[in-house]
Amino acid sequence: MKNLLSITALVISLSTVGYLIYSNSSHRKEGFIMNKTLFENFKGKKFLEEKLNKVKDRNKHKLDSIESILELDPKNAYTLNSYQETARACQLEEQQLSDQYTAEIWKQINSYLIEFGKENNYDFILGAKGDGNLMYANDQSDVTEDALIYINSRYDGVK
Repeated sequence: MKNLLSITALVISLSTVGYLIYSNSSHRKEGFIMNKTLFENFKGKKFLEEKLNKVKDRNKHKLDSIESILELDPKNAYTLNSYQETARACQLEEQQLSDQYTAEIWKQINSYLIEFGKENNYDFILGAKGDGNLMYANDQSDVTEDALIYINSRYDGVK
């Protein structure tokens, strides 16, 4: 009789644990975002892109000025050397700013996505980049638009 009670208790315990595992896994809220879409439509990106474009315009003006002098005297080695050095410096500056701004944008997007996930009770939000991270997802799980609205409202200071 003791063995029967022990076996019954064990079966009930295992059934309860199994049910709890099943019920927890079936209530997960998951979604994915299209990284490129989110990045390209984030208002913070547009702001930093405008700043980068101002630097590019300033650099273009510098190069155009040197180029106009070079057109007057194409054999002037000093002017040619100055143009080449300025072009390299401008390209380096623009690349460094672009890399810095991209890192800042992703840091801000990731911060907002953490808030978005917590506020909307997501267990997982996966990123889809088309590089093997997420090869397929049901479109019903795509939360890109909701996340985009959220992160842009956070960027605008709206809660």
